[in-house]
Amino acid sequence: MKRFKTCLGSLQRCCRRHPSQSGLGRQGKMVDYSMWDHIEVSNDEDEAHPNIDRASLFHWQHQARGQRMEQFQKEKEELDRVCHECKRKVAECQRKLKELEVAEGGKAELGRLQAKAQQLRKEDRGWEQKLEEMHKKEKSMPWNVDTLRKDGFSKSMVNTKPKKVEEDSEEVREQKHKTFVEKYEKQTKHFGMLVTGMTAKSTCQTTSTWCARRQPTT
Repeated sequence: MKRFKTCLGSLQRCCRRHPSQSGLGRQGKMVDYSMWDHIEVSNDEDEAHPNIDRASLFHWQHQARGQRMEQFQKEKEELDRVCHECKRKVAECQRKLKELEVAEGGKAELGRLQAKAQQLRKEDRGWEQKLEEMHKKEKSMPWNVDTLRKDGFSKSMVNTKPKKVEEDSEEVREQKHKTFVEKYEKQTKHFGMLVTGMTAKSTCQTTSTWCARRQPTT
């Protein structure tokens, strides 16, 4: 951590000496490096008592920091839930007010709802202010190893072997051919006799080639 702050200080001094090369804007404003002043990161250069195990100390610090972050997140979610609930009550009360105004009756009920709506709006402003303070507190919290590192993308790939197509044995192919002949022998003879001049060896070869080309798609 000390080494990081030393490097950061050197970088800031260099930027002040050479503003043209330090990322200055057109209006001559320095880049804001204050966001790097609040970083809670432990390393081997952090001082620790010689009687305390350094690894255990860092583990306890990380555990305590994680518990604080978890508690802060719970408080933030609860506050956000209460704010949404209060807004829902305000909207519901305003809806009832409009219904009474259209009905032109129930002055006592109308006055009660108006007072309730005013109180709810006051509570809503209070919750909004607390939520804004919570956001400010979150922004001012120091960065740590859990908030500094963040995945740019996450993608998992698994290599799988392509399915191996098993070829039929000679006996299986003969059985398939026999079954085909028995099933389509009549139709084969019918189409073969439609044009008697084409019943030749060349026709048989052409048909075999055509069937072989169609086989992968069937």
